[in-house]
Amino acid sequence: MISIIVPIYKVENFIRQCIDSIVAQTYKDLEIILVDDGSPDNCPKICDEYAKADKRVRVIHQPNGGLINARKSGLKAASGDYVCFVDGDDWIEPDMYEHIAESIESNTPDCIITQFYYSYTDKEIKSSYALNKPYYNRNAIENEVFPSMLFTEPYYSFGIYPNCWTKVFKKVILEKHLMDVNERIRLGEDIAFTFPCLMECQSISFIDKALYHYRINSESMTKKYDPKLCDIFYLPYETLMIKSEYLNVDLSDQLPYYLLYLVNFLIRNETLVSHYNSQEQTVKVIERVINNNDIQNTLARVDPSIIPSHTKILLKAINRKNKFTIRIYMKLLRKFMK
Repeated sequence: MISIIVPIYKVENFIRQCIDSIVAQTYKDLEIILVDDGSPDNCPKICDEYAKADKRVRVIHQPNGGLINARKSGLKAASGDYVCFVDGDDWIEPDMYEHIAESIESNTPDCIITQFYYSYTDKEIKSSYALNKPYYNRNAIENEVFPSMLFTEPYYSFGIYPNCWTKVFKKVILEKHLMDVNERIRLGEDIAFTFPCLMECQSISFIDKALYHYRINSESMTKKYDPKLCDIFYLPYETLMIKSEYLNVDLSDQLPYYLLYLVNFLIRNETLVSHYNSQEQTVKVIERVINNNDIQNTLARVDPSIIPSHTKILLKAINRKNKFTIRIYMKLLRKFMK
């Protein structure tokens, strides 16, 4: 049996399409766990309707604890040997779990990965994982997956997309690496456990079919100013650094680029038009970045020749602790973000 966990919060307009696509799967041996994370709309009622109609559906109602907390709650309740996730505003192809079940029966891998669609209002674009064969043993993972998993050119590209919803893991592996994720993380929630899980895997199966529809939402959290991001943006990097050392996987050449990616995200957060007048807070954020010795030492290992010109300006400004140049960089960004 495969357990599917669906964290649900304020997705009333999309949740029926999501759940319908799961209950209608051609593969039937599923446990469907809907985690109502204190959603203030009609999602709790809708979830209960599906639980009454289909005995495979279970609902967990809990106070709002955030995405990571909701996923942990679902994992605690899961009874399948394999566990996966579907976001409440996305949907899946009818035969997604039939393909996954066939892969499990053939290879019993620690993880199964599928392609997906970026689903816009007017178009869909297929993903392009840097994987090219249906099965990887540990030796192949170490030599062909890990070297570009976290970063590959052009900047910024992941060799393996960090999302959790196109990955099915053995439950025992997820339990090792999801349950200890810091619940304060709101940027890089997926990468904080998917990459440690991948580093644990002895085998991976890859299905080169787009089976998941990732809805591109114009109201995404990534487009809204987060006043607490400065306190937490470093956590995904720190998690990967600690886990890679613990699991003896060398990510030292890739981690500096990921940290630069997170710093750039933080600067862009401070550049959002909705935050334009908070100049004093912005200065404090910039100072915290440029005066952090760990950030300075790590970013000094980035090769400027493989990053784009605008990011190169930011990197140079950070390395030189030049607040003035960073402010100019932010002004230029603001013009393009309006």
